[in-house]
Amino acid sequence: MEANTLLKDELTRNKDFYIARVTQIESLLKLSPKVLDLILSLVYSLSFYYN
Repeated sequence: MEANTLLKDELTRNKDFYIARVTQIESLLKLSPKVLDLILSLVYSLSFYYN
């Protein structure tokens, strides 16, 4: 039972962390949508280069 509670607490903490990260990423993207295009084109050119 105690291990269950610990696991639940850990999952809740992780969920809060991921929600915060996603919110942070969303606000960054809202700040500058061109950054997303830049990252995508960079990833695309890198994958093209390595293939």
